[in-house]
Amino acid sequence: MSMEGREFIEALEGFWFQVRQEERGILRRWDITPLQGIVLRMSLCEEPLTMSVLAARLGIRPQTATHLVDFMEERGWIRRTRSRDDRRVSLLEPTVRGRKDSEAIHQAFMDRMETFLSAAPKDQLKAGAAALRAAQESFRQARAHPAGGPRSARSRRIRQVP
Repeated sequence: MSMEGREFIEALEGFWFQVRQEERGILRRWDITPLQGIVLRMSLCEEPLTMSVLAARLGIRPQTATHLVDFMEERGWIRRTRSRDDRRVSLLEPTVRGRKDSEAIHQAFMDRMETFLSAAPKDQLKAGAAALRAAQESFRQARAHPAGGPRSARSRRIRQVP
């Protein structure tokens, strides 16, 4: 990695740490944990969201996802419904309160970020945004065309074992 790339990553790590600290402070005002905030955002963005997809995306056991959703349901942020296609599947969707709280949290976060970012020159913000978009595109391309094809040789060997 180039020195410029390393410097960019170090600056990004420091910035991201500070952003997460600010986000945690904002979430505390709504008495919501970072994990609950992620679930609420996922329910808004990925409708319909199933319990199994939620557990897989968060990297948690299904039982843990159930406890998390139970709490969020009690708070009135999410509701569970049954899939019309498969009654065994629980779908998660945000409630009206969940949507309103999520919007308010997002606005508070954006207001807080504006406070910090307003000190940076606009041309530097544009250059930073362009660098991040270029990195995102590199990630997308790497995922679309992984080295060694769609599956590695090791995974093909494992799949072939009876």
